[in-house]
Amino acid sequence: MKELRETLGLTQQQMADYLGVTRAFVAQIETGLRTHSAKTALGITVLARWVEQAEEFIRSGVGKESEEHSRPEAGEAHRYKVRLEQRLQRLEYQRLKLERQTQKLLRISSQCSRWEAMEQALNDQDERIHTWFQLHQHEMQTRGKEVGLKLQRLRLEGEMLSRSIASLQEELDKLVSDAQGKSPAS
Repeated sequence: MKELRETLGLTQQQMADYLGVTRAFVAQIETGLRTHSAKTALGITVLARWVEQAEEFIRSGVGKESEEHSRPEAGEAHRYKVRLEQRLQRLEYQRLKLERQTQKLLRISSQCSRWEAMEQALNDQDERIHTWFQLHQHEMQTRGKEVGLKLQRLRLEGEMLSRSIASLQEELDKLVSDAQGKSPAS
């Protein structure tokens, strides 16, 4: 009975009013302290069938023709209809909210994909720059070695020239000294 009452969105007092009993009687039935009468059982059965038909109507849009006792009185039916419409509105609001959240997540996902593509492009560019730098670094090292070898060769040639010049200078000095020693004035 409690499950049916909660499904209908009724308070214990509203359920008691519909069944023609007191709120305390409804509470005692729900807690198991008391059993219900045939009249109460009939009212609960009628409510249960009416809930099933309402749920069927909500799901499929088609309802079964009701018997004389298959609907609560008109005022309660209207209140139940209003509660169902409110519940439907809340569900529609939640659906729209979920749809907006889904769209937001799709936009974020798309943006993340673009960022990932940009990151990949930057990584590729970084790799190309690194490769270019290594290639040119190797080239510069090779040229540096070549220049170093040329400088070494030039130093050796310079040292050889210096020795040759020194040797030639010695020979020239010796020739000049010999020439001066053989001169007629002596």
